[in-house]
Amino acid sequence: MLFNSFQFALFSPTLLLLYQLCPTAWKRPLLLAASCIFYMAFIPAYILILILLIAVDYAAGILLETTAGGRRRAWMLLSLVANLSILGSFKYWNFAAMNLNESLGISNIPLLALALPIGLSFHTFQSLAYTIEVYRGRWPAERNLWRYALYVLFFPQMVAGPIERPQGLLRQLQEGPQQSVAANAQGLRLMLLGFAKKLVIADRLAPFVNETFDHAGDYLGPRLWLATFFFSIQIYCDFSGYTDIAQGLARLLGYDLCVNFRRPYVALSLSEFWQRWHISLSSWFRDYLYIPLGGNRKGPARRTLNLLITFLLSGFWHGANWTFLLWGALHGVGVAVENLLKPLVRLPAWLGWILTMIWVQICWVFFRAADLKTACYVIWCGAQSGGAMLGGNPQETLINLTLAVALLLYQNAAERTTGENAETLLAARPLVERHCFYVLLVLAILWMGRFSSSEFLYFQF
Repeated sequence: MLFNSFQFALFSPTLLLLYQLCPTAWKRPLLLAASCIFYMAFIPAYILILILLIAVDYAAGILLETTAGGRRRAWMLLSLVANLSILGSFKYWNFAAMNLNESLGISNIPLLALALPIGLSFHTFQSLAYTIEVYRGRWPAERNLWRYALYVLFFPQMVAGPIERPQGLLRQLQEGPQQSVAANAQGLRLMLLGFAKKLVIADRLAPFVNETFDHAGDYLGPRLWLATFFFSIQIYCDFSGYTDIAQGLARLLGYDLCVNFRRPYVALSLSEFWQRWHISLSSWFRDYLYIPLGGNRKGPARRTLNLLITFLLSGFWHGANWTFLLWGALHGVGVAVENLLKPLVRLPAWLGWILTMIWVQICWVFFRAADLKTACYVIWCGAQSGGAMLGGNPQETLINLTLAVALLLYQNAAERTTGENAETLLAARPLVERHCFYVLLVLAILWMGRFSSSEFLYFQF
């Protein structure tokens, strides 16, 4: 069930009405049932995978807390193997099989005709965050099975994040929903902004981006780089738009989700970019992979190796394709070079921003391209002159560009003013001005929005 679908337009208000009417004691059971229905709208049978993982990790959490020594490590290993083996089977088996068959010149390794469960990478990492925190003694094992199940299945964020820790979402589920008129208003503002990002900007940019990358060989020069720039805006508005909707829904239900974006395109370095982009994932890899590998505690050489491993696996987390691996590797190399040069070179802020954005744009080419050949073509031929820059409908393209830049400038101004996000700035404006803006935003969605029920880009991960 997509947030921008007709089914969700019926599902969400029905749930919110029932949620407001039912007693507090029934709110969490209602949420758990609704989360199951939401997930089963994709492929119903795949709910069994989540039930299995919930059972394994719930039991592992209790056993981690009640045993010691080698047996305790064995339970942690069981949780890791259960989660990562399911993720590997669905997401990486065919990639490994195809590459092994090709490299060995055989066809003995079979391919699996399995659809990827939606959001599998997200709820796998959220489940692992729980067992790792219990293993480290930072969070007590959850004794209530249904509450733990809701932690994994919480539908606003289960398919595309943000990836929650038990200290955040599970703690709130233990305390119960905290609802208020102010929280409801904030939730509605967030959802409105999220739908505007998705429908008015991301989905309007998608046709230009898709046409260019799907037929990259037909284009030269600026068109290729304009499509790359549009994709950088598209993926930001698509993913942060999803996060806004998820956070808004959660607040309407009485819960707060963690921040996932903080103006990533104002970053003055790649390191800063990853402190602002997909924060819940980058912090997950930092806390559960980079730091355990040694972090920056074992000298420059080991730090560089740890960075490269972390970014490679981060790229591979996004998809079973060499393009994602190279995307992660390029970011890892960029951050490693920054760390090596930082003591030697002090760049002015404007130059740091330009170099960071150029590198981020180059990396986005590999993220978006279907294969390495297409990515290399876009980068190489993007430097050549010739060909139309806009193509198709130039007026439509210019409108999309104007909308994208306007949104980024507004959000940048909002977050610089409030230190938080755009909806916080809206809340601080006079009542008449604020409601006029909401009306204009609704009209923009209805008039300019693309209601094609296209998936959010990160649903595929």
